[in-house]
Amino acid sequence: MAVTGLRQGLNLVIGGVFVVGAVVAANHFAAGPRQAKDLRTNLADAEGLDSLTDLDVRIDGRTRTAVISGKVDTQPERVRVAETALKTRGLLTVFNEVKVDAIIEELLIKLRELAEDDPTIGDFNYRIHPDNHTVTIEGWVEEEHPGRIEQLADLVRNVPGVRKLQNNMRVGRPADDVAEAQELIFKILRLGNNYFDYNKATIRPESLESLKKIAGVLLKYPKVQVQVEGHTDS
Repeated sequence: MAVTGLRQGLNLVIGGVFVVGAVVAANHFAAGPRQAKDLRTNLADAEGLDSLTDLDVRIDGRTRTAVISGKVDTQPERVRVAETALKTRGLLTVFNEVKVDAIIEELLIKLRELAEDDPTIGDFNYRIHPDNHTVTIEGWVEEEHPGRIEQLADLVRNVPGVRKLQNNMRVGRPADDVAEAQELIFKILRLGNNYFDYNKATIRPESLESLKKIAGVLLKYPKVQVQVEGHTDS
């Protein structure tokens, strides 16, 4: 009976392990490096697996078993990994060790609540970036307890799903942002290196450095709004 690649059986899901059982195939072939390559290719080409990272594939040619590890953002993606792997020719069993690595925001919320009750922490807040794996923390701690900043940073780094941390915490109560930003900009302007081309509204190249410094101040104080005015000789 010339049946090529026929598989009749039941796919069992036990916890995170997918097992293909009762497989019948006329052309049994061993699993090996080729299957590892095919499996990686199938996962790379599969739709709905854009967040898959840290992929590792191990093949046992004797038992025709694949062990897959890595990280995804959602549980449906994790299931998709197993479904895709089971389509790889030559494999009978797939162990799915891929982990869901989305940020557990409930832990960040709890940390913020705890910070509110800590008298050594003046303010603490967080922001999750669009990539869903980068977190920025902002706020300040009392001058007598600068070590609190790194303690908070370590706690955030340990939240599942956080892969990158931007730490904007400060030591000491911040001054009025508007007044501080204004003073920094005035210092830059007092250097007097702000020129236009003659009879034009075009800023000269030697003035760009001052503008870059002013832009840096505005980036440092994103909530501050300024009104920029100038005049030419024309």
